[in-house]
Amino acid sequence: MRGIVDSELDRLVARANAAHQAGDAARAEALLREVLVWDPGHLFAHDRLAALAIERHDHATARHHAETVLAREARFAPALAHLAQTLWLAGRLAEAAEPAHRAVAMQPGNAEFRLILGQVLAWLEQGEEAEAAVRPILEQP
Repeated sequence: MRGIVDSELDRLVARANAAHQAGDAARAEALLREVLVWDPGHLFAHDRLAALAIERHDHATARHHAETVLAREARFAPALAHLAQTLWLAGRLAEAAEPAHRAVAMQPGNAEFRLILGQVLAWLEQGEEAEAAVRPILEQP
């Protein structure tokens, strides 16, 4: 029975991602919240809700969802990147650097994570480090 519920929740997350890509953030959020009704600890739903909250500039909500994921899975790179981004956007630059570095260390080929790290480091006036963080993105064909 659990497998059926899990597969349905995965379908809801996929529908939420499709709604978000189509520009319907409200529908995406509603679908993700439905996932959390059935599974309050669903990592992907929390991670996607963090991303949506960042887009709305709702830093407290984004941080809550990212930290919920990280409490269960400390090596969930997207949640680390979302935590870094929300801390950065909330003006907590020094705190943002550590999760941004961790996300890039886990997924060095992820351009989005490198860009977040580069932005944080640039705001911390660490220009050489910021350039080193984004250089692999710029060197891609």
